[in-house]
Amino acid sequence: MSAITVHLYYDLDSLTWLDGLPGAPQLPIGIGENQTIDFAVRFVRSGAAVTLTTPDWALALKPLEQYSATVLATTSSASVLAGVYTFTLSIASAALTTFLASGDGEAVLQIKDATNGISTLPALPVTIYKDYHQ
Repeated sequence: MSAITVHLYYDLDSLTWLDGLPGAPQLPIGIGENQTIDFAVRFVRSGAAVTLTTPDWALALKPLEQYSATVLATTSSASVLAGVYTFTLSIASAALTTFLASGDGEAVLQIKDATNGISTLPALPVTIYKDYHQ
């Protein structure tokens, strides 16, 4: 199955997720269990996409307001093309199955770059929908 692409923008000036350039605040997104998602992210400064210097990535999908909880999905790499950083994430793990069995699909997505001092806070709200055909 090919990946589903979710286009995102993060404004480094206002520390806000945006729905485009120029953009309004990004609404929460919805994704499905057992999908592969390409998060195509542009980091924006002064209204324009920027290229970061040797980023050291950490992307995590975690339960909403359960900061010490197990990470549901994570990656530490991204490809870059023309200022778009693409993080490929498999939405399938034992921790995710347990999390969804509790009936709660509310999570957050956060990206950190240790080299450039970026932490996408507030984190982006994500609803994960259970795959009932597994």
